[in-house]
Amino acid sequence: MNCKLSIVLTTTFCLGLLLTNPAWGGLTLWLDASDPTTILDGSGVAVTGGGFNPSDVATWNDKSGQGNHATQGTAADRPTWVFGGLNGLDILRWTHDQHVVIDPLSSSTTGTNPGMTAFMVLKSTGSGGFLEEIDGWLSHSTVGGYFINDRTDIGGGAFGTGGVEARFTGDKTVFHMITAKYDFSTGVATAVYNGDSASHTSCSPGSIPCTNPGATITFDQVARYFNGVTGGLAGEGDLAEIRLYDDHLSAAAENAVGFALGQKWGIPTQYVPEPSSWMLLGLGMIFGFWTRGRRVRVRG
Repeated sequence: MNCKLSIVLTTTFCLGLLLTNPAWGGLTLWLDASDPTTILDGSGVAVTGGGFNPSDVATWNDKSGQGNHATQGTAADRPTWVFGGLNGLDILRWTHDQHVVIDPLSSSTTGTNPGMTAFMVLKSTGSGGFLEEIDGWLSHSTVGGYFINDRTDIGGGAFGTGGVEARFTGDKTVFHMITAKYDFSTGVATAVYNGDSASHTSCSPGSIPCTNPGATITFDQVARYFNGVTGGLAGEGDLAEIRLYDDHLSAAAENAVGFALGQKWGIPTQYVPEPSSWMLLGLGMIFGFWTRGRRVRVRG
């Protein structure tokens, strides 16, 4: 049997494989609004299916392989799918009461790198009084001390570890990336804006380093703060992607994931590509140009 396979390798394809989705262990939640197969409306219809209702997103499926899918059973609390909202990719849009829930996900306390690392790509739009300017994006429904949020009042945002907040500076009114990390072995928590280590500026209470020894941080909801009783604190704005690890990622791993997300969503960050990635990319581009338009014959 003879089969003819056309191979066309492009620069975009190489970038996608090498840089957009670096794989690291410990990934427990991966919510990606740019993947239309992961978003379903209240009738169970995916974005790619006929009759999909964009203003009724009831399920946001987890891509980590752990089955931690985000859902919302109340129609009024469901976000809206927005086509091409950032860098030509789709996003989800949220008002104050809209949120989704997940099974509780906690930072690890054992293993090689115990702790937690979260990457979030988003833009907050909450404005008005003090409370309306705080947008909670990851939190716990019964423990008010666990959260990742944007806060106009401190000129950035904060990562709550259940006793100590690691704070960062940055403009929440534009699309940005938040990187929040907790190292269980040292108790140190950090929060960074667009990969800039200098944006991690303070703690509450105390001062840098932000230390909270022995903490176990747990999140179980997206785009809501605590139990929802305090009005104005829920996430309001656009959310593109969340990657949550139950490990304290190494600097190299953080850099690789952060750089990939920045490239994917068109956000300028301080993360830089590893030389090895660019070497592989170059080889892939050369091979792509060489094989472009050729046909490869497979005999079997």
